[in-house]
Amino acid sequence: MTERWFPATIMATEFRVLEQDEAAAETFGLAQARRDVMVIGIGNPLRGDDAVGIHLVQRLKRHFTGDFKGIVAYEADIGLAEEISCYPALLVIDALAASSEPPFQMLPLPAASTIFPAGGFSSHVFNWGMVLAMARDIFGRCPEAFLCGIRAHSFAIDERLSPLCQTAADAAFDYLTRLLAAEDADGEAQQGWGGLS
Repeated sequence: MTERWFPATIMATEFRVLEQDEAAAETFGLAQARRDVMVIGIGNPLRGDDAVGIHLVQRLKRHFTGDFKGIVAYEADIGLAEEISCYPALLVIDALAASSEPPFQMLPLPAASTIFPAGGFSSHVFNWGMVLAMARDIFGRCPEAFLCGIRAHSFAIDERLSPLCQTAADAAFDYLTRLLAAEDADGEAQQGWGGLS
């Protein structure tokens, strides 16, 4: 099998999928299913703590050798639906602006019930529930998905995280490396996150 590059409509690193068998591609038009986990870091690298998801994915890629696919993006993107449909598990890492919450939270990301909300479809009002619904309804597969929300304190123009957000990111990194290592060691990534809640 060879690799092909997806056209990137988002800032992305190593955004690749394996090319599928030609007959399957013609019949179903789907990319090949994967066993590893997709991890997407969200944020704007010029808005301080908003970039915490990007920082964490880059850190995981540098220091974690387990089986996962890490990319970065500015926001939920309709173009990700086919790519995420190939994975059994999806982890989105993003900043949370709620100051009363713990340093980080793991929250389930359910697919929307439909890709046609009551107010009508718009690519300008798009969320992860809709991306997951598109993966399910158009590509026939939807990963078990979670959001790792990191407590953010400053969204000012800055390329660095605030000290408080950095502390929260360190705690999340420790947790996520254990989570991803457990998935990798158990060989259960193909069945999602198991009992995580």
